[in-house]
Amino acid sequence: MIPHPRGRARGPDPRGFESLAALRDRQAGLLSGGEQQFLALLCALSLDARLLFIDEMTMGLAPLVARGLVDIVKEVAAEGVAVLFVERHLHIALGLCDRAPVLSHGE
Repeated sequence: MIPHPRGRARGPDPRGFESLAALRDRQAGLLSGGEQQFLALLCALSLDARLLFIDEMTMGLAPLVARGLVDIVKEVAAEGVAVLFVERHLHIALGLCDRAPVLSHGE
């Protein structure tokens, strides 16, 4: 279960978060890129926010790690959290969103 600040649980522990428990004594700066992204997402979710801003969450990550993060964001969005994100990989972005404005060269 993901810890919830108001005593409720958010559901089953999504893939990836359980691996952070083994790394709890390691400084965040020494985590891999994927581990850092999972940690950042877990920190954001622990605040019980109604809106989640995500900027290029999958950049530089292995496809399997990126898929794990995407699955978590899908679960959170299904629970009613609004998600606003920037993503370079169109197939990932379109798989996550209800609406998709697309910018090309900043326009």
